[in-house]
Amino acid sequence: QVPATVGVSGGLAAIQNETHQFYFAVQRTAGGLSTFVEKWNGPEPERLITALLPEDTQSIELRLTGDEQTLSFAYAVKPGEWRVLVPATDSYPLSVQAAGGGIHFTGALVGIHARRE
Repeated sequence: QVPATVGVSGGLAAIQNETHQFYFAVQRTAGGLSTFVEKWNGPEPERLITALLPEDTQSIELRLTGDEQTLSFAYAVKPGEWRVLVPATDSYPLSVQAAGGGIHFTGALVGIHARRE
């Protein structure tokens, strides 16, 4: 389901650490419902893209695909009708090198995430 409350987002996070990650989510604002992709490759996020969703959207599927050093982001508001939001972006922020090198216990993780905007 999509967020019902203004100021809340929810979706997928791919995380190397607190300053190196991607966040692919849906948010409700006073202007309506939208989906977006943020990239963190340092202390501040960069919003890569925002797309407005139809007003009657009740649910959404999010898809994050990795292929070697490239990530792509797509969504579907109707089953099987995928729309590519970001066709290709460098996955470097998820690398150990971007996160400062050394040994990392877990590597990159992908999971669900929600936050207040």
